[in-house]
Amino acid sequence: MQWDKNKLRFLVYLAPGPLEHLQQELAVLEQSLKANISSPNANTVAFLNEALRRLREVPFKVDPARRINCLIDIASQFYHQGQSTFSAVEPAALAVMLARDVGDTVLLNRALNMQGIVLLSTNNPGDAIAALAEALDVAESAGDASAKTKAWVNLGTAFYEAALYADARDCAERATHVATGLPALVALKAVALGNVALYCMHMQEYEAGLHAIRDSIALRHAPDSPAEMLTRVFAEGTYTRLLLAVGRVAEAAERAQSLRSWRQERNRFAPTFQPHVRKGWLRCTRA
Repeated sequence: MQWDKNKLRFLVYLAPGPLEHLQQELAVLEQSLKANISSPNANTVAFLNEALRRLREVPFKVDPARRINCLIDIASQFYHQGQSTFSAVEPAALAVMLARDVGDTVLLNRALNMQGIVLLSTNNPGDAIAALAEALDVAESAGDASAKTKAWVNLGTAFYEAALYADARDCAERATHVATGLPALVALKAVALGNVALYCMHMQEYEAGLHAIRDSIALRHAPDSPAEMLTRVFAEGTYTRLLLAVGRVAEAAERAQSLRSWRQERNRFAPTFQPHVRKGWLRCTRA
């Protein structure tokens, strides 16, 4: 879905007010969006629509970086909430447009990744891949290894959703290469390796997939955060399916038991956890 730029600019403008008051309004809105992640509103869709309405009442000139962060958070929560994914298209597009206007490459990278995820989830694979490819270009230009790894992972997931498994695998492997040797990116490398295994399974390259999934699990043998636990659940599921594909039923049964254990552990966090990883995607979170 393409948005007319003039329409987008109209959506970010409404009544002016005292600068300090307006800055405070944005700060309060940002805090409420963060709070909704840890303690979701009973009607999240209505809450997010109201947040967009409040955002439009603050002129663009007031703290544009904070506005962009709010737009990305709104788009992300619409996406993760799942019942109104199309509602994420507008805030994601606004975030990209405004990040371009202010020339902030970090925010532009985050916004493009979010837009790509949303566009693919709303059945627009062509524009999704274009957005994610641009996010990769931005990350490459900035020399940001973390952003490059996330961009390669997300681009690979987009190819996977389009059933382009060889391209998806190539992207995921590139992500692992960028992350190799960087301790801060171990968790990202584990996600990328898990994705490599998944793509190998679809290509019927089962032994290569088993090698990748073992490496993924070894990197985070004991996950210590909810996001890593969710990654482990995905990894255990892929591991089990690969073992079944090569006829190693007894081992698959053991992994299935491990999968159940990790699901139970992850579910303890369900009331307070909204994942940054969903079906192989990686949000580009704030530093």
